Amino acid sequence: VYVSFPGKSEIYLEIMKVRGQATSDAVAEARKGAVSPIDRLERGTRAFVQFFFDHTDWLRIQAQSGQSWSVRPKEATIAKLWQEGLDAYVAIIREGIASGEFCDEDPFELAVLVQALTKVQVSQALASGDQNAQRVADRLVDRLLRLLCIPALASREADRKSPRLNSSPE
Repeated sequence: VYVSFPGKSEIYLEIMKVRGQATSDAVAEARKGAVSPIDRLERGTRAFVQFFFDHTDWLRIQAQSGQSWSVRPKEATIAKLWQEGLDAYVAIIREGIASGEFCDEDPFELAVLVQALTKVQVSQALASGDQNAQRVADRLVDRLLRLLCIPALASREADRKSPRLNSSPE
């Protein structure tokens, strides 16, 4: 390993780049064919959570890194992936505001909140031993909808998805 990478820092950065790109690709693929901002948000969120649960070592590295997902990383390649993710959220949120589905607030600030809440949710799942990606994604999607949607729509979406909110841990 040390023939290809001079030290642990370089190994860590390479893992961040490779897994970060794979995560980004999985989310972009999941969003294809979405018909609304809410659908794009939900599909991307579910793919993101599933990717982390499919790659638990990657999840542990992220959770233990101490790096906030609301702060732009310093390394250029990782920062580019972070910015692309943030820009995608900003675009979804702007579209949701324009369609009247999301609250008319600063899309950039909301996108940063989405990223921060996502890290909290997946890190907490890891810490608590919750290994059910669907349940974690359900909770996260519900919280994101309450954050972003106008109150009446958030309530309707929650009611539509209520059976999963009442599911007990397995």
